[in-house]
Amino acid sequence: MAKKIKRKVDVLFTTRIGNTACGSRILVNPGYFYNFLQPYGLAVMYNEELYEKINKSKQIIQDEKLIEESKKLENQYILLERQAGGTGVLYGSVNTKDITNFIKENYGLSIENKKIIMNTAIKKVGKYEILVNMGDLQIKMYVIVSVSLDDCKKLLKEIEEGEVK
Repeated sequence: MAKKIKRKVDVLFTTRIGNTACGSRILVNPGYFYNFLQPYGLAVMYNEELYEKINKSKQIIQDEKLIEESKKLENQYILLERQAGGTGVLYGSVNTKDITNFIKENYGLSIENKKIIMNTAIKKVGKYEILVNMGDLQIKMYVIVSVSLDDCKKLLKEIEEGEVK
């Protein structure tokens, strides 16, 4: 008795289906491709030229999103309220997790902690400059730490009016 040979079809998904992303190259059963994927325009037979074209357009879209997100954050102020002693020394410190949480809550962007670059540890009340790595872009943001949010807003207003640097 002859052994049945199972063959697969190499396809390129043109739309997202379940956990399979657009532009994915996958081996599927021929019946699944010819009876479902192809008639509904969900996938095409794999070819290198189309694969490169789809991935290039995905990269362009990702770059555009990255530039848009970086414009939202560039030169923005992060206002943090912390408890401090009479000399302005914080009880604890401000770390990258505090900054990423603020960005997520206020701007809706998820940034990894390791993407935040702080030149010095933030252990006193005041204004600090930080850098955020976003792919190939590195943007500048400012952290204002104060005992109360009212003080933060007051300091921010003075900065915007040019009274404090």
